Amino acid sequence: INQLTQEFNAIDQQLFQFFFTDFGEVFYQALTTTTGHLQLRMLGSGYGRGNQDNQTTSPVNLVLEDNNLNKGHWHISSLKSATHLYMCDLGWDCSADSPLMLEFCLFGYPTYPDSCGLNAHDFYRDIYISPNQWPDVSNFIHSYEAIFNG
Repeated sequence: INQLTQEFNAIDQQLFQFFFTDFGEVFYQALTTTTGHLQLRMLGSGYGRGNQDNQTTSPVNLVLEDNNLNKGHWHISSLKSATHLYMCDLGWDCSADSPLMLEFCLFGYPTYPDSCGLNAHDFYRDIYISPNQWPDVSNFIHSYEAIFNG
């Protein structure tokens, strides 16, 4: 078990290096690989594989630590939003036709019909994030930038 744990930790550390990227798609692939999200909307919530805590350090854990917060359900919405917007800033597809926006517009629950035709930045700014959430979302985005783009 110790040998396998050491091998796993080495692979996990190699994978973690992919978070230090200027490419949104690379960050997205690393995040989905480490957290195992089946639902695009939950990506960046800090929970994966059936809402169970992941056993490895994730970018979300680091962002929470950077803001002196513990993992809790009250941060899920702000974390998801910040993660998505951070990846958008890295060039991840956040256009009106992107999988993320189609999820909000057509396929997810609940759907947001007003999001149809909007890119992610406009949707989050105008519809999804409340004025009270913006400070948290902004702080989380700044933490992502500081940690991974230093």
